[in-house]
Amino acid sequence: MANWRNPRPTNLQRPLLVFATDGSGQGGQAGWGLTSVRTTLGSMQADTNAGFDPGAAVREECGRVITNPDQAEHLGATRATNNTGELSAVHHALTSARELVRPGEEVLILSDSQIAICTTTGAWASRKNKALIERNRRALAALRADGTTVRFQHIRAHAGHGMNERADRLAARGAQGMRSRGDMIYVPADEGGRSHGGGVYAPPSGPCDLPVDSVPD
Repeated sequence: MANWRNPRPTNLQRPLLVFATDGSGQGGQAGWGLTSVRTTLGSMQADTNAGFDPGAAVREECGRVITNPDQAEHLGATRATNNTGELSAVHHALTSARELVRPGEEVLILSDSQIAICTTTGAWASRKNKALIERNRRALAALRADGTTVRFQHIRAHAGHGMNERADRLAARGAQGMRSRGDMIYVPADEGGRSHGGGVYAPPSGPCDLPVDSVPD
């Protein structure tokens, strides 16, 4: 039994790789977005909320939910909805974390979607979007199989949380058709390894700050 009278001391210097994810459904299209930052357990609240600086992000990405099985980055979604955007964002966070995490770092994923969190972790059974959820579960299992501790935290949507608001804006861009990594257009390879451009390109021309997602979770 845990010693609740004398709990083990918390290491506030524990390194964290934190992702915030969000989805957006707009006019029959859907998008996903993520942003990430390196911090410590003791500084996490400040670094991810009021003190979050997008310029210090480790990685930021956005894209459209792909429903065509023949298109690169199709994750199993059959409809473009806010929920498939949320689930797609979590998937991209998990795969990015596997690429970016450093030895000794823990991964924390912040999401305003309880559906995305609870179906990905297996706490809830999946009734819809089963193929996409299964992809998420496999991505989570792969990251944990590497020895990485992965945790999820629910964040209230549209409540002014710094990283959540940023992910929301990125998801809105994705719903408009932008696929970017950082401030560069990103063209992914398909699952067979064939590149459709294969990397990042020049920054898009024109303004990118589209309205934030107004679709409730």
